[in-house]
Amino acid sequence: MGKELVTASDVQAAWDAGKTQIVAPRDRFIVTPAALELAEMLEIVILEEDSSEMKPPACPHVVAENAPPPDGPWEERQVVEEVIRRVCGRMEGVVDPERLKEVVTRLVISQREGADSSPSPQQDARTDSVVFVEASQVLAHEAEAPAIGEKVLVTGALGGGEQKLAGAYMAWEQASFRRTVEAPEIQVVLEGELHLTVGGRTYTGRPGDMLYLAEGVKVLYSTPSRVRLACINAL
Repeated sequence: MGKELVTASDVQAAWDAGKTQIVAPRDRFIVTPAALELAEMLEIVILEEDSSEMKPPACPHVVAENAPPPDGPWEERQVVEEVIRRVCGRMEGVVDPERLKEVVTRLVISQREGADSSPSPQQDARTDSVVFVEASQVLAHEAEAPAIGEKVLVTGALGGGEQKLAGAYMAWEQASFRRTVEAPEIQVVLEGELHLTVGGRTYTGRPGDMLYLAEGVKVLYSTPSRVRLACINAL
């Protein structure tokens, strides 16, 4: 009996079905190079040894409730599922998976509804290379964002998929807190006045001012009134 082929189409079908593994014993299947390449990109494991038991991933591949439908754009579903997987993997036991699904799904759907459904002929065909975040849509849900130490509100804006950056908004009033920067980050003051102390030196930021924070730096945030920041950092 001849061997069956596992192609890139089979890998894509497995991803669309929410699977994280494909069983393809060498004595029965031949996996094409294109299938291996796509599986690596989608982080789907191809098991070439016969096994009836599937190993559960560290963070289960989940499809968020109210996420873009299965027949919707693949990039949108990838954003929702990849953000959930990455955050769950890094903050297991800290982040509520259900709450995370709600936040990520809402942001993606808001971005989708705000997009122009009739692009002009001159528009770049690679629309997946741009993710537009409308601040008014995100900040409208600021009151629902989790508070850190009952002082600081952090509202996620973008991240996940093949993106190398993540974005969020931070806001607080008449409070201070310390933080160690985990990845290179750029912050832009949107409203109010920011006092940022690093190594005994204090920087005062006002609307329009921009700051760069290197990985590992320890900073003290404070404000005499109220401040809101936009933060972009590397994943």
